[in-house]
Amino acid sequence: MRHQTRLHLKGSNVSVQRLLLTLSVGLLLISALPGCGPKRPERVPVSGTITFGGGPWPREATIFFGCEKPAEGFPKRPGMGIVAIDGSFTVSSFENEGDGLMPGKYRAYVTCEKTVNGKTVSYVPAKYQVGATSGFELTIEPGSAPICVSWDVPHR
Repeated sequence: MRHQTRLHLKGSNVSVQRLLLTLSVGLLLISALPGCGPKRPERVPVSGTITFGGGPWPREATIFFGCEKPAEGFPKRPGMGIVAIDGSFTVSSFENEGDGLMPGKYRAYVTCEKTVNGKTVSYVPAKYQVGATSGFELTIEPGSAPICVSWDVPHR
């Protein structure tokens, strides 16, 4: 014999299953309304190549884009990309890979590390591990076409 859990709400007798079903259908209908889903600000696709001493990387690296100043009307949001061994990358600022950066002024920096005897060792000279000193700068104007950059990190 099946036992149904009942929820008593001010004199009414409602099953928990029916209440959950009603709430689920309601949420589904609300989320389907236009304008109710998350709307992301305009982004510009950014990709490029960053080489290591003019050649390939010893392993995958990460390039970060810190927003120094967003364009008027845009939020301040960073971005990042995974640098393949050949140096190619695409930048993401939300959860979608390669969705680009919002208009603004950015400074980029790179990390590429390995662990030796329990210590983290960087392949990248300190200058290129910080946006303020790397020299990698990018300005994106609202409505820009996709941007492709090319930079190099010299060996130590």
